Amino acid sequence: MKRLLCIGLILCCMAGIFSGCGSDATEQTAEVQIEVPEGATTTEIAALLKENGIIKNEKKFIKESQKSGNDQKYKSGVAALHGGMELEEIMEVLVNQMQPSGIKVTVPEGYNLDEITKLLVEKELIDEKEWKQELREGEFDYWFLKDAELPKGTYRLEGFLFPDTYRVKAGASEHDIIDMMLKRFDTVYTQEYQDKAKELGFSDLEILTLASIIEKEASVDLDKISSVFHNRLKDPKYKYLESCATVIYVTGEKKDRLTLQDTKVKSPYNTYINPGLPPGPICSPGKAAIEAALYPAKTDYLFFSANGDGTNSFSKTYEEHLSKQP
Repeated sequence: MKRLLCIGLILCCMAGIFSGCGSDATEQTAEVQIEVPEGATTTEIAALLKENGIIKNEKKFIKESQKSGNDQKYKSGVAALHGGMELEEIMEVLVNQMQPSGIKVTVPEGYNLDEITKLLVEKELIDEKEWKQELREGEFDYWFLKDAELPKGTYRLEGFLFPDTYRVKAGASEHDIIDMMLKRFDTVYTQEYQDKAKELGFSDLEILTLASIIEKEASVDLDKISSVFHNRLKDPKYKYLESCATVIYVTGEKKDRLTLQDTKVKSPYNTYINPGLPPGPICSPGKAAIEAALYPAKTDYLFFSANGDGTNSFSKTYEEHLSKQP
């Protein structure tokens, strides 16, 4: 009987070895939050799972990952796993059910650097003093920052921190966050945009500056708004853009209608007293505003005004413009 029992145990073990599919579930039944770093290899993931009591055998996980074709498919992020899960269940989560890691923060289109700073401080993602030092002095290796005549000081990166939803990882520095946003801008502002800017006779900084004004002026009719500014930049009679948004950028006071005194505020950003474009962007424009700056509608409009209901009125002459005022 003892001999038969030994033979039976040996056969069972051999069956498990040859099948390679025996359960690898552990006794860890409590859920564990696992964070898989970006770029982690299957070997590194296996070690992470073993360390947290999710699997028993790292080599078996690696082998099954290769056998199932999941070896190169694992995603970074976070997931709740427990030791009672079979390998197939764990691999399914790692491939298809990972949640992004880090703190989610959305930077709206049209936010300027002061507003972005306030948002990140409220989210407790940055130290304001260190953030502003990075804005002034941080070194970032991007083509669009090398040749551009950027404004000096804290506002040199105004417009380049692209508005989007980000996941900020724990421990990310102020430099890391700025770099993440600059990298996003780099992916959005394509070679096509660069070529179109040259075709129009603008630098990339000038296009971004124009896009930022368009972004702040309206949420609809962006291509028509753009056409007004393009037409004014070409017309010697109307060399001032007269954008209310540029004055508000200087004063910081949001108004539906500027006073005459407002339009006389002394600043290179005031387009009521300075011809052409201001020295740099007044906010971070979104993709739609950038495209509007590059691809304006073909019109003869030189004036526009908000109707108060989200729409705009456009005019070719000053007389026509006055007639449309409420």
